Amino acid sequence: MRAEAVVYLPWAAFAAPSGVLVFQMNGVFIGVSWSRDMRNRMLISFAVFIAALFAFGQMFGNHGLWAAFHIFLLVRGVSLLSIMRRRVRTAFVE
Repeated sequence: MRAEAVVYLPWAAFAAPSGVLVFQMNGVFIGVSWSRDMRNRMLISFAVFIAALFAFGQMFGNHGLWAAFHIFLLVRGVSLLSIMRRRVRTAFVE
């Protein structure tokens, strides 16, 4: 059991670096109540996750599941960052 967990330890360790942007963006979007944008980006990211899961899960098994999870985190973080710039310009115009 423990030996099996060690196999996936690098994937688990990589979760923090691949998710740091999305965790920061979650704080920003929750703080300014842009929940609609969060929902929409989550749906896009989830669709990418499902596509990656079917592509990589078939080929790589549990490693494919981990890869799809990291792709989900990265896509969600980048997509929130990309919309934030436009939202800041429109919401905080002086």
